[in-house]
Amino acid sequence: MPQLYKLFSLVATIGATSAGVERSFSCLKRLKSYTRNTMGQGRLSSLALLAIERTLVKSLEKTPS
Repeated sequence: MPQLYKLFSLVATIGATSAGVERSFSCLKRLKSYTRNTMGQGRLSSLALLAIERTLVKSLEKTPS
């Protein structure tokens, strides 16, 4: 029974869809256009992170430092 409980707990924590991951790759595809292929990987990663976490960036802009 303890193993069955662990199995059900594991199944309950797995997400039903991969929409978040697909959205992240969609953002990356928009960012990585022909003109941006020449920039470094570090800058591209930073831009992708900003695009993916845009709601967090907007909330940080609203709060005073």
